[in-house]
Amino acid sequence: MVLNFVLAEPNVLIESQILQALQALGIAKHRVLLPGIAWQARLPSAAHWRAKLVGVFANLPIDWMLLSDDWRPQLAVFDMDSTLITMEVIDELAALANAKPQVAAITAAAMRGDMDFKESFAARMQYLAGLPQSQMHQVVEEMQLMPGAQQLLQWLQGLSCRTAIVSGGFDYFAKIVQQRLQMDAVIANLLEIEAGHLTGRVLGQVVDAEHKRQSLCDLAASYGVAMANTLVVGDGANDLPMLKAAGIGLAFHAKPNVQQQAPWSARFISMDQIPYLLASI
Repeated sequence: MVLNFVLAEPNVLIESQILQALQALGIAKHRVLLPGIAWQARLPSAAHWRAKLVGVFANLPIDWMLLSDDWRPQLAVFDMDSTLITMEVIDELAALANAKPQVAAITAAAMRGDMDFKESFAARMQYLAGLPQSQMHQVVEEMQLMPGAQQLLQWLQGLSCRTAIVSGGFDYFAKIVQQRLQMDAVIANLLEIEAGHLTGRVLGQVVDAEHKRQSLCDLAASYGVAMANTLVVGDGANDLPMLKAAGIGLAFHAKPNVQQQAPWSARFISMDQIPYLLASI
């Protein structure tokens, strides 16, 4: 069993606190992955460590993870909005329709898990009805990758890991992100457009939480990857089923209730530091 722990930035005092607390638990040996930032320790068993380590790390600005010795990512699935990119696309489309405050409030409630995703999605989509298709390009021009996303994807791809976007957002934008990051697949909602305007509807099944979970399973099957070797990174309540189904499910800078329910959380570190959480022996 491997324990990886990562600080967002060097802090000698916190580093000392952590190492002393681990030593008190009998974890005296560790190796440095990145000086002042990331460390790794080998643990003798998995059964009882998590509860003990929660107590060590609970009030410290550090992210950590337990891995089996032989874990390797073979398929990595990412949410898009507020995960691979810094914005919520539907909120920015709503801004062009002069309805951003209304839609952003619904988006926030949905990501916290306070609203059913399908219900919230339909409520938000109605504000987009009539928006000219041409205005979608304005959102593309403002769309920025999450800091560190490119480095994380390059690291995964360097391990011959398949990478995919599974998003409750929109296919049009997800395919642009896919191209920028050279990812293998996209599953997202397809906007319905008539006479050059958005109708406020999508074509086909809405990509909700269950659809996301099933998409993860389908992608793993199509690539011949065991579920134990899958990685999922997301931030919203609608990501929880696929986070829980994955071999490693990582909530990235997520809302508190999502952090509490997700198998693992990255609360402090940037995306380019995630490889240190996933480092194997």
